[in-house]
Amino acid sequence: MDGVLSGRGQTEPLAALAAIALVCTAITLYTGLYGTLFDSVGEERALGSVTAERVWDAIGENGVYDSDDDLRTRIEPATIPQGANLEVTVTYVGDDGRMETAGSATFDARGSVIRTDPPSTAERFERSVPVRIAPGDLKPGTLTVVVWS
Repeated sequence: MDGVLSGRGQTEPLAALAAIALVCTAITLYTGLYGTLFDSVGEERALGSVTAERVWDAIGENGVYDSDDDLRTRIEPATIPQGANLEVTVTYVGDDGRMETAGSATFDARGSVIRTDPPSTAERFERSVPVRIAPGDLKPGTLTVVVWS
């Protein structure tokens, strides 16, 4: 046995490189995935987007806003952020291609309807929504939510 090399504990160089590449790829994917997931932990979402979701939950029925609905009766004080004013507007593209207003209302922090324009510094959020103009007549529309203190 003298002079004979033992084959135990050895591997092919190509297999070792493939294993190292696999481990490095796994670590990169792991840190990239969890880094992305945990980047947003502790961050507050924008007040406008959160409020828009709450407003849509209040006024959207089966994923559609009915233009016959009155925004002033659909939005409850609990929908409005504490201490903030809220302006909600739903528009849609009319038959002539112009934007038509399906509903609009402005509320104070207590949920009372007010008649005031938001300041230019107010936070604005828009999202696309379908608007029912008449039974069977849906139009593309926009929900605009403006929040300010």
